[in-house]
Amino acid sequence: LKDTTEGSGEINRMLEAIGTGVLKQAARTPAEEQAFMKAKLDEIMQNYKGHSVLDIAKLHKEVGNLKGSVKFAQELSKATKWEMVVEAWKAGLLSGPVTHTTNLVGTGAFQGMRGPVDALAAIIGMARGASPGLGARDRASMSEAVARITGMLGGIQDGLKAAGAALSSEEVTGKTESYRTAIPGKAGHIIRLPLRMMGAEDALVSTMYMRGELRTLAIRQAFDENMNPGTREFVQRVDALMDHPTPQMQAIADAAAARMTFNAPLGEKGVALQSFVNKWNLQWMIPFIRTPINIAKELARMSPFAPIVGEWRAAIRRGGVERDRALAELTIGTGIMAVTMAYAFQGNISGAGSPDPGKNRGKAGVWQPYSVLVGDRWYEYARIQPTGTLMGLAADIAAVWDHMTDEEKDKVPKMLAVAFSNAVTNQTFLAGITNFVNATSDPTRFGPRFIQGLAGSLVPNIIGQPTAMADPVVREVNSALDAIQARIPGMRTELLPKRDWLGEPVKTKERMAAVMPVREQPVSDDKVRLEAARLDISMAAAPKKTHIGKGTGKLGDVELTPEERDKFEQVGGKMAHEILTNIVNAPGYDQIPDLIKRKIFGKVLTASHRVAAIQAMPMEKRLDYLQTITEKVQAELQPGETE
Repeated sequence: LKDTTEGSGEINRMLEAIGTGVLKQAARTPAEEQAFMKAKLDEIMQNYKGHSVLDIAKLHKEVGNLKGSVKFAQELSKATKWEMVVEAWKAGLLSGPVTHTTNLVGTGAFQGMRGPVDALAAIIGMARGASPGLGARDRASMSEAVARITGMLGGIQDGLKAAGAALSSEEVTGKTESYRTAIPGKAGHIIRLPLRMMGAEDALVSTMYMRGELRTLAIRQAFDENMNPGTREFVQRVDALMDHPTPQMQAIADAAAARMTFNAPLGEKGVALQSFVNKWNLQWMIPFIRTPINIAKELARMSPFAPIVGEWRAAIRRGGVERDRALAELTIGTGIMAVTMAYAFQGNISGAGSPDPGKNRGKAGVWQPYSVLVGDRWYEYARIQPTGTLMGLAADIAAVWDHMTDEEKDKVPKMLAVAFSNAVTNQTFLAGITNFVNATSDPTRFGPRFIQGLAGSLVPNIIGQPTAMADPVVREVNSALDAIQARIPGMRTELLPKRDWLGEPVKTKERMAAVMPVREQPVSDDKVRLEAARLDISMAAAPKKTHIGKGTGKLGDVELTPEERDKFEQVGGKMAHEILTNIVNAPGYDQIPDLIKRKIFGKVLTASHRVAAIQAMPMEKRLDYLQTITEKVQAELQPGETE
């Protein structure tokens, strides 16, 4: 019996997951339920060495007895070496404190939007003359917005219990996309702690949201029973339904909770992508699939792109409260985009910045990408997904629109499509695939960055994130070894500091409450920085090469070492800062036209960089190169010898 129980553990978990789908059957049409069951089975089975559901069924039929079934289950659930490596690597990726606060804050902010959605959905329902209830033609009640919040708060205790159970369990599904334990023993249990923590966080917020959803459903059910909302009996009925919901209510609440934590089951194409990634061992490129796809769907549902999402179209077809909510989500999301664009036009909300990296470099100290300006401080919003991604999409559209000609503004659909694709691919969860595509399309420019990112990910975030946050300055990373070194305490400080265009070390940005996903950037009061940002001047980084000798052609090109580039930035930046400080603070400077100011900045920077190029390279090295160049030129000028 012991062997039988142990051998069928993975199959039991599979059946439990399938059973969850059966519970939700009451909330779906037969066609939707069939599609869900297939997707759920495929999603589970594709993790078992690439076997399809049909393969599993055939193999199990051939076994023929219980002992053979146990042996089959044990063999099927045995992890490969690669799966053990992937499990440890994923655990490292999800081990950072900022990663977990990002998960909680992003999910919490998204769920916080449901109150306004409920209220607007009720208004839409009233506008079409519907009554509160659960029917296909009914609407939501205005009280549901408050009821959801009270239900969620009331579900905190249950959520904490669910989180505790998830933390002590080895069931690490959800955002981690882990369907079985790979690394055996106590070592595996310890390594999987970040995965269990992520599961515990999702268990907490999903349980809270489920309780909130149940309360809204209970209110509508009470309305369906023609009860008076002002009576004590109405309240008692709602409480009774909360404690003992109908199967349909429970199924709807479970599905809503999965959606609100970005854990909704994938469709056929998403499962096919998971199968492809696992079959070809491409987890190093796409470690997570379900979460980014679900975030992208939610982003689209709150934007003018909502009709491309199948779930949104299905909600519209079903009508009733679901249609009202779908329209409310679109309206509120579009409203957020409109407000964001208005503030972006005023310069109080930023997007990605200029396509020219030099112009973004010129704003160092006075600007921060994907941030909101409050007073004299920028606060980053990018990692609060999907709300932050929606705001970033709007800010990028505003930036592009602000620089378009009248003729180009006729291409608004294309502009929206490009901005949306950028917003989706800039997700943290999609960084791997985005960087890989960039590296293959332009290896010279993006290849080293991709290799460095992959190498750095070998150091778990529980080490890498605190190490970076404790360092007062950002460090230069010029190789894969540097990327690893930058994430290890004690070794990071041996790397050169990253410098801005004025030669000053780039400071590590503070985080709200130390570990929150919101980074802060105070606006500098240095007039040189303020003027460079206002004039939108492009500031070049230190060159990788310098030129020695006139008329030497390519022979005179000399590679600069990282140390020499650091000195170039120090010398050139400091000199430019000193000269420009005197200029911008001189009487009458403010009356000079901006065109002339840009020329002044350009001439000062050119002169400073010439001096920096001379001082960056030691004289001995310069003389050696000149001697080498002279010898090569003389050799080329000598007549060829005949044999």
